[in-house]
Amino acid sequence: MTTEVSRDLSVSVLEQVANFVDTVEDRAPEEISQAIKICDFLQAMFAESRRSIGEFLAQGVDAKEFATKYEKALNDLGPTLTGIDKIIAHFQNKSLTPPADECVSRFKDLMDEVLGLYHFIRGAVDKAKLPHPPTDWARIEEARNAYERGETKPFQRLVKS
Repeated sequence: MTTEVSRDLSVSVLEQVANFVDTVEDRAPEEISQAIKICDFLQAMFAESRRSIGEFLAQGVDAKEFATKYEKALNDLGPTLTGIDKIIAHFQNKSLTPPADECVSRFKDLMDEVLGLYHFIRGAVDKAKLPHPPTDWARIEEARNAYERGETKPFQRLVKS
């Protein structure tokens, strides 16, 4: 439930920011300044989401459950990204006031972060949907025998600093 509310809120906020940026030329400098702060905050939030999802995946998760949970998020976010691409294209090669130009630039940075998260999750979901390869019992037995003969060492995870 919390994930759905968070996902819906994120998409809604992105759409609101996109609507603001679409009319940035008509906005007061104070409004633009606030929009820049919101873009920076959202960019940090989406970067943190990507990091935490990566950590979550590294711990090992049920692939089917992960795919089901995050595929809905991708489906919700897809149309929003398409609409936002049109807004960004609208401002390509357009002369803006410095505050408006900064706002559009920060919005583009935010969208790069969101798109990176989208592709990261899309890759993980696609991978999670792949069928498991058959277990190669002969290879497992070979590895056990090699370990018993002292030819291999057990795998040790590296600790990232």
